[in-house]
Amino acid sequence: MAPTSLTASNITSTTATVSWGAVASALTYNVEYKLNSSGTWIVASSSNATTTYNFTGLTAGLLYDYRIRSNCASGNSSYAQAQFTTSPICISAYEPNESLAAAVLVTTNTNISAGINTSTDIDYYKVVTTVPSNFSVVLSNLPNDYDLYVYTSAGTLLGYGANGSTLSETVNLTNLPAGTYIFKVFGFGGVFNTSVCYNLFIGNTSIYPLEITALIEGYYLGGGLMRAVADPTNSPAICDTIEVQLANSSAPYSVAYTLKGTISTSGIGTFLFPFAAAGGNYYIVVKHRNSLQIWSSSPVSLSGTSGTYNFTTSANKAYGSKQFVFADGKAALYSGDVNQNNIIDDTDFNTVNANVNQFLIGYLTSDLTGDRCVEASDYSLIENHSGGLSLSKP
Repeated sequence: MAPTSLTASNITSTTATVSWGAVASALTYNVEYKLNSSGTWIVASSSNATTTYNFTGLTAGLLYDYRIRSNCASGNSSYAQAQFTTSPICISAYEPNESLAAAVLVTTNTNISAGINTSTDIDYYKVVTTVPSNFSVVLSNLPNDYDLYVYTSAGTLLGYGANGSTLSETVNLTNLPAGTYIFKVFGFGGVFNTSVCYNLFIGNTSIYPLEITALIEGYYLGGGLMRAVADPTNSPAICDTIEVQLANSSAPYSVAYTLKGTISTSGIGTFLFPFAAAGGNYYIVVKHRNSLQIWSSSPVSLSGTSGTYNFTTSANKAYGSKQFVFADGKAALYSGDVNQNNIIDDTDFNTVNANVNQFLIGYLTSDLTGDRCVEASDYSLIENHSGGLSLSKP
């Protein structure tokens, strides 16, 4: 009688274990195998005494045929045949890396191909950065529900992706200081696959964080604080969006880098410029949707790995001292350049005046005070400036 219930397990790139159901009359078993592409069988054992056999010395990523025959006192049975495919080389790549302490050092911005090959297999990788950076990490080509977690070297969780099913996982992290970071890949609930490798891409961009402090005249409430304008309900700590540019320090003072971001109600915002900007000297330019743009009073050296610039301490922190100064000494961008032509004049005044007459409400450039209503207070503010304020720059 031929063996039944042929099963292959513990498959790696070079080994596999096969088993079958016992035949009561069998004295031993004949075990043979071959590459599926070959016509020649190889005898692995002609007298195997148990119902399991371990194949070794196999080639990764290939389909194998194997067959088992019962050797009985009354004669030999026919063969029972089955197949298995060895794991690709990538399945066991980077092993052993089963713990945070055993995390394998890898290079960023290159594809990592590896596998989860047992129910307890966990893959840890690490990268080391020497300057602040952003990470965009993608785990894809998933044969099962694999998850992605990112930690500091001390094991503090920074972010994770756990979409479920075979959906790719993505984790984006910004403005992380220089250091060592750990990336963990594992099968949710112990799922694994010995024939398909996942792809892990640890995207990394070195950055130069520049902290800007600037106030908007019309939004200022006093005490160093501004009104929450952009979304008062959902983001009460955010004032509004500004644009920060880095302009070259010599004529024609062309803009080298531009970023948009938000400032808090205290006027502080961090802008993550490419690290290529580090070491350069630039005029810092701040633009706001209804304010007169300002330039730093002189070029600023972006030394080290991060920088700061505070426009609010005095008017002369801006080129030409072109800022409004409050009674408490705080300096702010002049409000009123509604059409953003770098001058506050009758054109802007007429726009605000018309909107006041229309009783417009909402997130509008003509709402200079940021209370979502174009009214007398906006009219009064721009009336004070409409005689003509223009941009000062080198």
